[in-house]
This record gives sequence, structure tokens and C-alpha cells, in this order.
Amino acid sequence: MATMSVHEKHTVDRCGLANDGTVDLVMYCPGQLGKDFTFEDIGEKAEAYLEFVLEGAFVQQLPEFVGRPLRIRVSCEYWPHSEYKPRFAKMARQLAEYRIALVVEVSSLRVSGGVYDYNSFEA
Repeated sequence: MATMSVHEKHTVDRCGLANDGTVDLVMYCPGQLGKDFTFEDIGEKAEAYLEFVLEGAFVQQLPEFVGRPLRIRVSCEYWPHSEYKPRFAKMARQLAEYRIALVVEVSSLRVSGGVYDYNSFEA
């Protein structure tokens, strides 16, 4: 089985249809942002996801999802420090130009989980 994480820059970790009909392109971020991976790692992987969509691989590999809203879901093991909020907000604005949303979530057994929707964040 292939490794899935923010460190695998040219791999879409997971893709699926959310309950609201949005297609989630998920990237897994194990460990702590700033310690185990960098914001630049997230940025590079987000660029690879954007290329996946814009260059047509998304349409070729997942034609059943064409025409649905898209969202990049950054799935972290721990909550990123608040100092990263402006950077995520900037990334969300950049992705919005391509009609792609951004959310950051924590889904871990170690800390309480949740989702932060950067599309409604004003920085």
C-alpha cells in the first residue's frame, strides 16, 4: 500500500464525495505543523492537487465527480498554531480563484477534532 501524506508531493492522498455533494481532495498531515512538516509542504501538495484538477487528470480519473464543487481538505493530526491562520486564509483566497474551497481539519484520537473552514475566514 502506498504511503499517503503531505510528504508525498505528487500523490492525491484520498478523494471522495462528502455528504454535501462536494468532492474532497484530502491531504494527510501526520505530526505537528512546524515540527514534522512545513507550511511549504502543504503549499507544494496543494499546487499538485491544483495541477491534478487543471491539467485534466481529475476529469480522466474521476469522471463521475465532474461538475461538482471541489474542496481541498487538509487533515492534520494536531491543530496548527494560530500563527498559520493568515497563511491558510491566503491559500484559500488563491484557490477560490479556481473555484476550489479549503478546509483544515483535525481527525485524531489524540486531540479533539473539528473543522476550520477557511472560506469564511477574513484575514
